[in-house]
Amino acid sequence: MTLAARCGLLLTAVAVATVARAEIPVDRAAQLLFRALAYERRIVANPAPEALISVVTRTGGVAPACVAIKQELQQLALQTPVGKRRAKVGYLAFIDAKTFGEALRRVKPDAVLVCGGLEPAVPSIAEATREHKVLSFGMSRAMVDAGLSVALDDVRGRPGLVVNLANARAEGAALDASLLQVSDVIR
Repeated sequence: MTLAARCGLLLTAVAVATVARAEIPVDRAAQLLFRALAYERRIVANPAPEALISVVTRTGGVAPACVAIKQELQQLALQTPVGKRRAKVGYLAFIDAKTFGEALRRVKPDAVLVCGGLEPAVPSIAEATREHKVLSFGMSRAMVDAGLSVALDDVRGRPGLVVNLANARAEGAALDASLLQVSDVIR
């Protein structure tokens, strides 16, 4: 077999593995997000009665995966406070960087969860979350590598958290050391 043929087979195998990789189940992702919020001291200490979590979607329609994660978050919000605060979940559409920044200023969420399909927009979203001091979550490590703070992703074969410490600090997060001990931390 030629080197070119071997390289072609390897690239095909990588592509198939990438497509076959599924996100973690939405119920586990929602639980991990709530667990992480409970260990973010700034959000827990906020005196506002509600902790607002915004699910960031593309403009022009909400993907089924985004609907599913929002529903799971809403179910958890009914029974799980963030510190002493009630949790409230809503959508925020990403149109462009400027409009998204304005929406963050107007809505004032404590955290955002960026849905899949927005990977090209992650750098713009991260810039806005840093400016407005909003903790950002994504559904993959690649989103954290591109600028978000926390990924709800597969870590060593299990659902877990990937935390980019520099990104989280840029967003003003005060993550408790006990959360970092159980997370895959990028320094």
